[in-house]
Amino acid sequence: MKTCTVKQWESIKKLIDLNKVHFKEVKFSELPKEAINIGYEQAAYGDWSYYVLPDGSFVCTYYSIGD
Repeated sequence: MKTCTVKQWESIKKLIDLNKVHFKEVKFSELPKEAINIGYEQAAYGDWSYYVLPDGSFVCTYYSIGD
């Protein structure tokens, strides 16, 4: 897994209409090495991490405090 910089993310956002993007939830272990982390969201009982895959699809993982 890789993480993009803020500058890279700003460039990516210009290419993607995020209002039309749908994320599919997957297990962290299912992410390919080439997945790029594009952000995360913290919640009261867990966190979501968002990735773009080499094929251009978007996925998220969820980590629950109870896990």
